[in-house]
Amino acid sequence: MVTSLTPGELYRRARRIEALARIIMDCTTRGSRSADSARANQLLKEIGAIAGEGSE
Repeated sequence: MVTSLTPGELYRRARRIEALARIIMDCTTRGSRSADSARANQLLKEIGAIAGEGSE
């Protein structure tokens, strides 16, 4: 069963995902350190958790 989210909640999650994606892009630009790549991977997991919430 999929839980329906309100437009406000969808917007809030989308803005959070957008902000995290911008950080990931900064972490993975040319010349980034391996620590930055590890941070980017962690943020991708966080995005997955945000996007996956609300469904079973």
